[in-house]
Amino acid sequence: MDTYGREFVFVYPPNNSGSIGMEATLSIINPNTKQSANVIVEYPEFDTNGDNITTTRHTASLVVKVLSSVLFKFNESVILNNINDGLHSYVDARIVVHSTILITLIAHNVDISGARDSFLVLPISMAGNHYAFTLPPSSALGSTIVYFLPVKAEHNQYVTINSIRSTSTCSCKHTVQVGEMLAFSSSEESITLWAHSNFTFVIVAAVRRLPTAKGSNVFDFGCFMPSSVPITGCDKLKDNYVMPLLTGKHHLLTPLSVECKSVEISIHGSNKIVKTKRLISTFPEATNSIVLDEYGNTAAISTTYEFAVTVLNVIRYGGYNVGTLNYEEGGYLDEVPAISQFISGMIPVIIPSDSNQVTVIADYKAMSSAFFDSEISLSFAALPFLNGSLYYSSGTVSPGFHFFYADGLYIIFISGRMNNSAYGFVPAFNILETNLSLLFASASSAEFLDGTTTTKKQTLVTSAVRELISNDNISTRNHTSYTRCAYGRSKSLSSERFLIKASSPSISIELSFFILLICIFHIFIA
Repeated sequence: MDTYGREFVFVYPPNNSGSIGMEATLSIINPNTKQSANVIVEYPEFDTNGDNITTTRHTASLVVKVLSSVLFKFNESVILNNINDGLHSYVDARIVVHSTILITLIAHNVDISGARDSFLVLPISMAGNHYAFTLPPSSALGSTIVYFLPVKAEHNQYVTINSIRSTSTCSCKHTVQVGEMLAFSSSEESITLWAHSNFTFVIVAAVRRLPTAKGSNVFDFGCFMPSSVPITGCDKLKDNYVMPLLTGKHHLLTPLSVECKSVEISIHGSNKIVKTKRLISTFPEATNSIVLDEYGNTAAISTTYEFAVTVLNVIRYGGYNVGTLNYEEGGYLDEVPAISQFISGMIPVIIPSDSNQVTVIADYKAMSSAFFDSEISLSFAALPFLNGSLYYSSGTVSPGFHFFYADGLYIIFISGRMNNSAYGFVPAFNILETNLSLLFASASSAEFLDGTTTTKKQTLVTSAVRELISNDNISTRNHTSYTRCAYGRSKSLSSERFLIKASSPSISIELSFFILLICIFHIFIA
């Protein structure tokens, strides 16, 4: 998995109430089956007195045992407040995480009011030179914040930003000083950004007081790390996007470059509705926000640029749910990976709350081999669009620490709510490839991967895990995402059945064996 890494750089943006009372925590997950992870967390703490800011750097060391997670808690002073409107340099607020082996990180940002979001922290191995994405407007009392974080302190590093807002456009080049970071802020307007640098960097984007629906007076918080995109011509890349709609119907689409002036998209719904729409990069606030409220439970988007397929950045803007009485249950922001970014093998999954929706999009091979935790009946429905080669399963599971395994290609979307605030994230995906022609049979009609396609980046699943998966007598242990895993034998975890909510016929896969739910693994390798 490309989202696994040994070194990470990120920040916690201030939530709706700033840093006061904010809870910033980090789930540090070790997916390795044989080695513990020795992890070092380097982080700042800020003391503000008027215009004077004093920074103290701290270092913490911890060990994350085999197939387990640790929740690291920061003080609220780790957040730098007072991000001003416009593009400015600030004192370095980066958090840096080092690990001796590959790990994965999920950051949780919770306001004193309860507004929250969780996001996948991308490793510096996924850092790039070019980014493109669109953010929705905040409320009048909120703000949109984008952090441009250099992977390493380098002299003569610059960032060029092209932005399109509701009221203005801007193209500027800014030098990043050693020991500083860049941050951009605006309020009450949608913004589309294309950012480029001569050095690799990562981005953290957030919207404070995020409206849960257009014109709503109910506000939440959204935060995510966009992935970098290749620097190439508008017609050089080919890809497609599939997204679940049960907990997020609003999406923001951005072409890779402002030079991609007109892009046509086809939208295919699981209810067999098909429509087309044209995106215009010079008017993104008017054309590039779409609401997929008539396409069933799942939709797919394919793109055409002057008779060739191109790539987009797709941001999912939840709305966890709006009930029959228009009771709004939160909002979140997250990126939708392309089909070429699907993964294979085993991944750990953190579920923060009881109220949740876990959705799996899979090819035939993944559907036929998928299982989640212990013995479980995992049901899939065939998706009717684009060759019928993908399948869909969605349901609710217990909160805590879980594992998913499949041999084929798949992606997982996680969303949920706590106290009427929502969160949403994808726990793992691969980097966007620059040569995708082998993954598609035709540039004129978008096609998805079939059951015989294999990924070039198979997840490492060791023989030890395979042995444990095939063992019918493995005991498991239930875990919570907010504690270190406790080791020892215990009663097996009761299964959670995925609930299909699709009109197409489902295909039930009955798995007659137990999967390892982690933390007793050392008993078998001792």
